[in-house]
Amino acid sequence: MVHLAPVAAEVTADESAELFLDLVFRHHGLPESIVSDRDPRFTSAFWTRLFALLGTRLLMSTAAHPETDGQTERVNRVLEDVLRSYATSFASWSSFLPMAEFALNNSTHASTGLTPFFVNNARYPRVPALLAVRSSNAAAVSTLGGGGMAPTSKSAQDSSEPLLPQSAKPNTGDATLEGHALHGVAYEDLFAVDVASPATSAAANFAPAATPTPIDSAAVSEFLLHRQAVTRFVRDALQAAVDRHKANADRRGRKNMSFFRGERVRLSTDGIQGTAVTNLGTNKLAPRFIGPFKILKVIGDAYTLDIPTAMRLHPTFYVGRLKLYVPATLPAP
Repeated sequence: MVHLAPVAAEVTADESAELFLDLVFRHHGLPESIVSDRDPRFTSAFWTRLFALLGTRLLMSTAAHPETDGQTERVNRVLEDVLRSYATSFASWSSFLPMAEFALNNSTHASTGLTPFFVNNARYPRVPALLAVRSSNAAAVSTLGGGGMAPTSKSAQDSSEPLLPQSAKPNTGDATLEGHALHGVAYEDLFAVDVASPATSAAANFAPAATPTPIDSAAVSEFLLHRQAVTRFVRDALQAAVDRHKANADRRGRKNMSFFRGERVRLSTDGIQGTAVTNLGTNKLAPRFIGPFKILKVIGDAYTLDIPTAMRLHPTFYVGRLKLYVPATLPAP
């Protein structure tokens, strides 16, 4: 599900952790892992130490490779389009976040064919357009007791006097032994405690347990089977979408390239800050590839390069951003 919150550009790692607990943890609990980019807030010692203690793995993308967290990038693009269409001024954009969040969570996802609301809650929420539609029995207001009806008697609703036993009404008698005896009877009836017997069981102070309602085992089984079927369907649909996206990436981007430790490669400048690539003052004349850089470590489809620390980039890059360095050959004189 999508959870949105307006934050200042100067938000710290501590404040980001508070937002996570307020927006995610209280609704879904602690995740096994969190996928994010390498924002300084997520690479800070506070953030990494916090989730290490909570038992959550931090999975961070390689440098300048937003495809790692494609879901978030897609949501960001859609959210920008929504706010661009409806926000009448820059100062009012945050007021649209609640409805934008609801719309995103109530929209069918191409990967699953279901809405996030249904996947998480096994039901669809009521939308504002249906709030005015009342059922024929809407006048029967249910109570918190579970199945009981709210009192409709005018005397019960309009009475401002507490409903106490008749013997618990305030005693107007004088402070005599008879008056104290009346008070004893009143408290005994009101609290179900025998004031003359201190050894009375504490269980007498509580109302009797409600009679359990017969449970339809068939309905319970149907609910559980339906929930399990939805979970399996979503898991299979997501895996199929991942496989489909991987096949497209292999066909159009990575082309099954692989390198070995010690080889020299060139790095694509797409998505890298211009000051780390050129000092010409403009990106228009920046080279498309820089390097060569030596491969220090191979981590699956990612490679750690021997790049200068002055570039201020994380040294591990996705294979799709690399190409083999071929030294230029000078023609023979």
